[in-house]
Amino acid sequence: MTEIPKAEDPFGVNVESFEVIMDSRSVYVDKTGLIHDLIYGKGLKVPIFLSRPRRFGKTLLLDTIQTIFEGKRELFSGLEIERRLGSKWDLFPVIRIPFNTIESDPAQFSESLLLEIKNNALFNGISLEARNPSNAIAELILKLSMRHQSVRQQNGADRNILNKRNVVLLIDEYDFPLIENIGSQKELETIRLMLHKFYSSIKGRSNFLRFVLIAGITKFRQISLFSSMNTVCDISLDKNFSTICGFTKQDIQSSFSQYLDPALLALRQNGKLTPNSTVDDLIDNIIKWYNGYSWDGESEVLNPLSVLSFFKENHSKIIGIKPGHPC
Repeated sequence: MTEIPKAEDPFGVNVESFEVIMDSRSVYVDKTGLIHDLIYGKGLKVPIFLSRPRRFGKTLLLDTIQTIFEGKRELFSGLEIERRLGSKWDLFPVIRIPFNTIESDPAQFSESLLLEIKNNALFNGISLEARNPSNAIAELILKLSMRHQSVRQQNGADRNILNKRNVVLLIDEYDFPLIENIGSQKELETIRLMLHKFYSSIKGRSNFLRFVLIAGITKFRQISLFSSMNTVCDISLDKNFSTICGFTKQDIQSSFSQYLDPALLALRQNGKLTPNSTVDDLIDNIIKWYNGYSWDGESEVLNPLSVLSFFKENHSKIIGIKPGHPC
């Protein structure tokens, strides 16, 4: 269970649950406008792939998307997606598979992945008969879609507008088992073959999938992992989504506005900034200290963990609380 940040910690360092962040009133940099563009634009066409470095907000992004599809509208009060969707808030069944929690040892990988799929089924109140991951994911997608159609029809939806493309699939750290076995060609090939069958099964159920997002650190181009799914839309370098993870200068100015003056005071006191430094000087130094990434050659984003840890440390100094280690 994710630990809810204490009341005196508004920054939620290491918290990757959207619901926990909103319930604890921690700082949330609103990315829901970009998420809306993704879900209702690119996401209507083909599976989406996104690569970003570790600890860059991929898991929180997937969790936020899951929360949107689960229809927890009250958590998005005041955010951009609430303004855009209004009362049109549809619910869809979600399958979420975090590969960094699955055993990467080839001898245990298949059984561990199967267990994760069955846990998803159990959470949705569904029993699976399949005995391997490839068949299990196909069975789960089909059963979730059929049940969703049945429920909507019972609730009065017109049969003519019922759409069987209604299952959401979110895959996090897809490349974790590959990276863990990168030093052994034999073990890497074993994992690759199992994943190839897994994604082939997903492709076979593509007509039941409403939205698919696969996230990881890098794209393995040489092992034909995604060839089994045909077209996958890689948005990693798409300028429209270059800031969907990470914090921009504008994000820091707006979302952390009430914490800039305390941080400035703390840095003046410890001599890291001069007594006449301004908030603008502070922001410029944050950009310089933590450097950044750019995936479109224009926008620059900072690692969220670095920025959150910075504000937590300096906020704690001002209010007299000893900060914990951020990692």
